[in-house]
Amino acid sequence: MNANIKKLLLTTFMVLSAVWFSSAQTTYKKTVRTEGEAVSITDCAINVRPYDNEDLQKTRILAKNGVEFAITFPESYQNLSIIRNNTNIVIEGRKIKVKEPGLTAFKFTYTENGVSYTCDFAGDVNYYGELMYQGQALTSQSIIISNANDLSKRISADPKMAGAWWRVKVGSSYVDIYEGTQARTLQELLDFAKAKGVSGKAEFEVEFSDGTSNRFYKDGVLMGGAYSVQYFSIEDARTYKMNLLQEGQGTVSVAKNEFTAGEAVALTAQADQGWQFSHWEENGQHIGSSNPLTFTMEAQHRTIKAVFTQIPKHTVTLQIVDTKGAILARSQQQRVQSGGSTTFQVPNLPNTNFKGWYHNGQLVGTGNTYSLSNITQDETIQAIFEIPVQMVALSFTELSLKVGERGELPTATVTPDNASDKTISWASDNEAVAKIEDGSVVGVRSGTTQLIASSANGKTAVLKVVVTQQPQQPQQPQVVPVQSVTVTPASITAKVGDAAVQLTATVLPA
Repeated sequence: MNANIKKLLLTTFMVLSAVWFSSAQTTYKKTVRTEGEAVSITDCAINVRPYDNEDLQKTRILAKNGVEFAITFPESYQNLSIIRNNTNIVIEGRKIKVKEPGLTAFKFTYTENGVSYTCDFAGDVNYYGELMYQGQALTSQSIIISNANDLSKRISADPKMAGAWWRVKVGSSYVDIYEGTQARTLQELLDFAKAKGVSGKAEFEVEFSDGTSNRFYKDGVLMGGAYSVQYFSIEDARTYKMNLLQEGQGTVSVAKNEFTAGEAVALTAQADQGWQFSHWEENGQHIGSSNPLTFTMEAQHRTIKAVFTQIPKHTVTLQIVDTKGAILARSQQQRVQSGGSTTFQVPNLPNTNFKGWYHNGQLVGTGNTYSLSNITQDETIQAIFEIPVQMVALSFTELSLKVGERGELPTATVTPDNASDKTISWASDNEAVAKIEDGSVVGVRSGTTQLIASSANGKTAVLKVVVTQQPQQPQQPQVVPVQSVTVTPASITAKVGDAAVQLTATVLPA
């Protein structure tokens, strides 16, 4: 049935136990209900002539499940005469048998206390539906299932009803699941409710129609009609076990061990130290990883397993090396759970200078400690130290040179031998006395000075340098060729080249 038509038809309802009725667009003066018993004409709205047709009063008679009934007249009505105006009634003496629903109209005359009356009956006969449960009228709106045998019990509509629509409530509205008058078991109804996403307590609506013509069209829309609606619910009150299993080390908790269908269930997994929750399984199938796991209990026992896995551990290695990568001390190692963190302190190494923490070749800190977090793999950290020069020694400490003489520098050695920087630089205290040139010492002038050998960190050694003058050589006589010699008693004159050299002679006594 079209939902829009249904909505228009079910505008007003009258309550009869668990049954609701829709009123047609006709206004009825009286409404009478019957389950098969006779209806007295005195309980109906009677139009006594003469009357104004506009004041015609109508009666509606409602018969449950289309049961036959009769309209009777009191014995005090003398000279009774009945004339029918339609074919759905049969006149049998002083009573009228109603065979079909629909428009009902007849005229009757009688005499009472010497007064004659001519009357008209106008109205409708409609059928209303009432469900049967296990052969009995469904008078309770709530059916409770307490054991599995209840699932085979049946709810049925009377076949005399021309139409029946079965619906289940989904959210705030009802959704069609069946059409027809056939009976349904509680199991079938619950299965259809489950297929529509309804679990636990399911609410149902059954709408009946007697197929009568006491309705009309207005602006092309069907109005009125003889419809009735009955509501009921089915609640599965059985309890179902919630069995819990676990794999690995941890615990699973639940509020209770048994639940009714449709009840909310929450499972919480708690892993032991060194373990972590992985996922949930049911019948060997992965059903989710959320924790807690929430779901609605179905009408069946369930066994769910929580799977725990051991948290993997990773090795973090601290290498203790010098600036050239040489190992200075035994490496330190820590085992850390995946995702965890660790902290190292600067190792205590005498006669060293800490330069910093290195990770993946990058300087990551220079403080006293270094922490590494969210560890998901093996890692290597380096603590790098500088080994300073403690002492500089020379192969000799004194050097004597003559002015202009060149001498070799002594060999400089450092302690310790594994110092990070063994570089030695030389400098002269007084380059005017001695200077360093091309790796050698050169005497400049006579005097004393120091040559200083310095390490990169300022450790020194001293070479004493003494510079003296070269010794003077004896003067050799100069031989000069003489061209001529003139001798006088007082002097000798010799001509040397173009010059004349006069020599004075001194005569010594014998």
